[in-house]
Amino acid sequence: MRYRGTWLGIAALLTLASVSPAGVTGVLTGRVTGTGGAPVVGATVMVEGTQFGAMTDSDGEYTIIALDPAEYTVTARMVGMETRVTDGVGIVADQVTRVDFRLGIDPAGNTVIRVTQSRSSILHDLPATLHIIDPDELQTTPTGRIIDILASKPGVVSSGGGVHVRGGRTGEVDYLLDGISMRSPMSNTFNAGIPLGAISGASIMTGGLSAEYGNAMSGIVNLVGDEGSEEYRASIAGSYGGMIGSSSDDGQRVYMEQTDTDLSRLGCRIAEIKLSGPEPISNTLLPAMGLRLPGTTTISFSGRANISGRDTLDSRGYWENNWNSDASGVMKVTFRPTPRTSMSVSGLYSYSERGWNEWAWSRYHRPGYIDGVPYYGRSQDYALPVRFSENYGINGTVNRLVTDVTSVRFTISSRRFMDWQRIRTPEGGYFGEDLPPSYWLTQFVPEARLADSLGYYHTGAHPNVWLDSRADVNTAKFDLDSHPTGRFWFKSGVSASLYDLYEFNVYALQYGGVYVAQWDAEPRSMAGFFQGNVRLSGGVVATGGLRLDAFDPNTTMFSQEEFTEVEVEPKLQLSPRVGLSVPFGERSVFFTTYGHYFQMPPMSYLFLESSYNFSQGRAITGNPDLDAERTSAFEVGTRYMLADRTELSMAVYYKDITGLVSTEQHLEGAYYYFENDDSHGMARGFEITLGRESGGTLSGYLTYSMGIAKGRFSTAFDPYNYGIEGVALFSREDNYLDWDQLHTAGASVQLTGFHGDGPSIGGFRPFENSSLEVTWNYGSGFPYTLPPSAEELIALNTERYPFTMQTDLRFARRMPFAGLDTQLQLTVQNLFNRRNVFRIYDTALFRTTGDPTGEMGNPRAWSPSRLFMLSASVAI
Repeated sequence: MRYRGTWLGIAALLTLASVSPAGVTGVLTGRVTGTGGAPVVGATVMVEGTQFGAMTDSDGEYTIIALDPAEYTVTARMVGMETRVTDGVGIVADQVTRVDFRLGIDPAGNTVIRVTQSRSSILHDLPATLHIIDPDELQTTPTGRIIDILASKPGVVSSGGGVHVRGGRTGEVDYLLDGISMRSPMSNTFNAGIPLGAISGASIMTGGLSAEYGNAMSGIVNLVGDEGSEEYRASIAGSYGGMIGSSSDDGQRVYMEQTDTDLSRLGCRIAEIKLSGPEPISNTLLPAMGLRLPGTTTISFSGRANISGRDTLDSRGYWENNWNSDASGVMKVTFRPTPRTSMSVSGLYSYSERGWNEWAWSRYHRPGYIDGVPYYGRSQDYALPVRFSENYGINGTVNRLVTDVTSVRFTISSRRFMDWQRIRTPEGGYFGEDLPPSYWLTQFVPEARLADSLGYYHTGAHPNVWLDSRADVNTAKFDLDSHPTGRFWFKSGVSASLYDLYEFNVYALQYGGVYVAQWDAEPRSMAGFFQGNVRLSGGVVATGGLRLDAFDPNTTMFSQEEFTEVEVEPKLQLSPRVGLSVPFGERSVFFTTYGHYFQMPPMSYLFLESSYNFSQGRAITGNPDLDAERTSAFEVGTRYMLADRTELSMAVYYKDITGLVSTEQHLEGAYYYFENDDSHGMARGFEITLGRESGGTLSGYLTYSMGIAKGRFSTAFDPYNYGIEGVALFSREDNYLDWDQLHTAGASVQLTGFHGDGPSIGGFRPFENSSLEVTWNYGSGFPYTLPPSAEELIALNTERYPFTMQTDLRFARRMPFAGLDTQLQLTVQNLFNRRNVFRIYDTALFRTTGDPTGEMGNPRAWSPSRLFMLSASVAI
């Protein structure tokens, strides 16, 4: 290859740099002192229930690494001194938890002092905003989706079915399971199902990302899979009712109409199951045969299935083809031959089918007249596409504690992301099966689609005739985590990924205008990072990291300068990141961070190659020479513990976004192609949160965010979409982006009754073992654009939607019975049945009449109505 030397040089540089996308274990560190503040040398600090522990050094510092995310009891002992036991020490993946001990003199050594640690303190060494997900939140989320938990956090906005973190575009958040990305590289979106019961630890980072995280500009959702327990445990749960999601996170594709975003699902029938414990083959079968493996082997399995929308009603009115079925499962087997070594293999599977609920087709089955000609109703099943999605993969990981302060981790993974669309036929197959691309271009003529005077279709089939999209991603990575002293620690690693991509899309307009896109590609990437943390005097923690990424499209493109095919050069990204955490006493910390972040555009933007009808025009072609989109972000904030379990946090951020991809017009609009534009997007904002952790009678939070998001275009397709409507975009000014929401606020109050709490009525206590939670959310209006009065659009997003507000209620009660832990839960979403404007289908009509449904009366203009969900679970 022409650039083989360049690529080999990159590989060598990354090897010397020595990426793991994320850590999945945490670190416990701290200092042991006496009553006078002098360091206690040689004290023993143990994590109860494990074989992990350490002795303090000459400064009284100790460090315990490679702890799985969980809550632990930690004990500090020293001969002739008190023993201090701290309960509830939370370990978070990829973070450092600091617990200091002060031991008094006790010559007999019989005094034991027990205290409870607040989980808030784990953030005091982190120079960024991190939201730790409470295990209860994972179990009580009505939709069962991690993306809806993300959408509820400060600084996160859900708009039009997409999630936007601190002003970024949708698709700028990476979702990691055991350190491996779960986003499809085709669209940079997350649509895989993960049973939340399979998660043992979860955190959401919306502030500065450390150097170990790449290919993400706005945030990281870090999930750690459950490894199972040494005792058998099982639970089963079922739910029935309706639910409202926050986002669909569907990526926008070339040559594909967008369905009306559906955030409500009715008639949900949900079943969940979880099993964990000793792995039966190695723990039972092999010993029965006289074979015994060293160490322990555990297994954990979680599965979830959901069928919904089988009736014909949505939450606001009549709606056809509004159904959704999905299933997912995660299994993980962990083998620990020695306390210092663990090996795990995990598998994930996710599948979904969804109907297509576009309002213009809702009367397709009804008879009607068009220009006086009668048309008989036909079945929508043979006119609208069915959307399928399937994702699966396998991970293999080896963890080794090389020394007491150094661990290494090696991971290999293989992932497949598939999306496809089909239109059914009466014979039981799919329309267009086994047809080559040339047929669609030369012989296929779509049946004429005829609409009545209101715009409803009565003949023909939907233009989204066919889609096959597949992405295989194979990754290998090695990372090292070392804490040589209590004051210094570092991480480093390398990774490499190979991609195998394929897409075949048919978009059939009327009158012979058929667009066919078929392409395949095999790009590759490598990455490396180094991150170091130093604890200075006074507890100040300085963080610095450097990340180097390389992406090779591994393809050629036509050069207009050389009039020949040339190889596309690899793209390099160098990302420095720094942070500072300054404590003010034991209860407060000031932090600041600055970093450069990047993200490669969706692979379809790079490799799209299309054949099309030249008479139709307006085609889009890919650009394999696209560079990464970039963000420079600055954050400053503070966290203050007002009392045990109560924390006040504030943060201010600023982001400068460059290199965003848009569609550029060429040859006077004959075709468009993707290109990094020269605009500068900008996002800035302020967040404040007052939170009280669960664990007591009263818990909850109060949060407020103010944010501004501006840029030239909200999506890469804006110039193309306006162009095909005959509207020229000449303005180079920044506009408010579609998801710009100046004010958001939220509040939650949860009252929890424990065993024996509350009044007794005839020996029955109605409020014991129960919880009542009320959640309220407010958002100011999103911007929208009025239609132009001429062929030129004067201004984008100058008007505003009305504000939105929603109140939800959840009541749960535990009822132990015959040794079983049973629970009933009732969730009511949109308790007051408020009608929020979700989407405006005719902006000019809305401005004059206030009706967002448009001339066709589309009910999806309104947010979902009040929905109920009843759930029951049994655990052993």
